[in-house]
Amino acid sequence: MKHILALSVICLILITSCSKPDITASSEIPKGKFELQQVELFPNEMKINIPRDFEIMTDEMAELKYPNGNRPSPIYTNNEGSVNVAFNYTSTELTDKELKDYLKNMKSMFENLYPSATWYESKMVEINNKKVGYLELLTPAIDTQVYNLIFLAEMNNRLLLVNFNCTESEMTEWIPTAKEIMYSLIID
Repeated sequence: MKHILALSVICLILITSCSKPDITASSEIPKGKFELQQVELFPNEMKINIPRDFEIMTDEMAELKYPNGNRPSPIYTNNEGSVNVAFNYTSTELTDKELKDYLKNMKSMFENLYPSATWYESKMVEINNKKVGYLELLTPAIDTQVYNLIFLAEMNNRLLLVNFNCTESEMTEWIPTAKEIMYSLIID
């Protein structure tokens, strides 16, 4: 009996300590229908794929979309300004070990800020050998609902936030591309 119990404990330890397969295996990366191109940001600290026809949002449009003055930069957008990929390399100090707790706190903050939001997922994944946390939700806006895929990672001991967003009417078309963008993240 003792041997069976010991063997069970060893098996449990082996199963739980085995590393998970790399989520970035090509068969598991979502593919959207929009052509992407790789860009390098923050003095060559990171690379990410964004839609080829997106351009950096003008200052005037950014002031309208992000009126509180604390706007991300750069913000890539489509011609209509309805689909965006915004980057914020913050001054917040963060280590990989703190990322999971930061994600949990961020989710709690969003739940308080948007109690009527529709939540799809909040999760930690590994992308190109880097821990990444993400929130996926639909939040209310003035005249529509907005789909958000917010992902965060540590970069040089600071918090990097990336937010893909689009209107609810466009989300079905754009969700696969949003996830493809997230899974393309490379932090050097």
